[in-house]
Amino acid sequence: MPLLTHGFLGADAGQARKKILRKYSQLFAVLRELNDVSHEYLRGLRLDLQNEFHIFTVTYFIRGLSTFQSLIILLEHGCIDDARALCRTLLHTHFRLAAIAAKPSVLNRIRATGISEAKKRLESYKTGQRKIPPGSRSVDLDAQIKAAEVQLKKLGRSEITEKQLAEIGGCDYDIQYAVLSDAAHGSLSDLGPSVLKFDRRRRFLGYVYGPSDKDLATYAVYAADLQRGNLTNTDKTIRHGLPVGFAALQERRIQLRSDMPGIF
Repeated sequence: MPLLTHGFLGADAGQARKKILRKYSQLFAVLRELNDVSHEYLRGLRLDLQNEFHIFTVTYFIRGLSTFQSLIILLEHGCIDDARALCRTLLHTHFRLAAIAAKPSVLNRIRATGISEAKKRLESYKTGQRKIPPGSRSVDLDAQIKAAEVQLKKLGRSEITEKQLAEIGGCDYDIQYAVLSDAAHGSLSDLGPSVLKFDRRRRFLGYVYGPSDKDLATYAVYAADLQRGNLTNTDKTIRHGLPVGFAALQERRIQLRSDMPGIF
């Protein structure tokens, strides 16, 4: 469906959304139910504010939940390429929550990695290797570098990679991360099939633009799997107990699997 005037922001895009919601009504009902269960879990939490493992775990969960909601919005509008790219953001959160659930002490390595990266940026500003962004307020780079160094010493300087996080959390890394990275970085190999149109003889016919439901169910289910994992891994750390609605949601998923063979 071509969008000639306002693209994804036009009235015809709104019509495309209505068609998608009708076609995949059961699937979107499950996605929204998972969103509701996730918010129910958050509302019922009573955190130990002195337990940093709890604080940072819930922080990651909230970040992942925001991403999950954004994915639903993109999928509803047929923005499949952008949904696929955002799946990688959700995968990052999934790796972290799974790793913390399996080994809580990994949180210090996650924090050390972030501080180390920030320290390297500060040092690049100080040496002139990188220009300070225009409009940034004047800061004492030496003081901030020193503060970062103190924090790194306290945390043990043990940094961690995405692959190591996935391995600790028992997640697949090589296949999922590589495929989603192509989407996130605008790889030409990823753009070709989604943007370029060829005939059977591989002759170029034109460009593909506008809402689409190609692979929509696949990425919707994938996002839901990541969000379900984020919820269960969060509770492994918090030990609050999953909402009653979570079990019912699992039953809905089983029913949907039989209604949509080949997707799950």
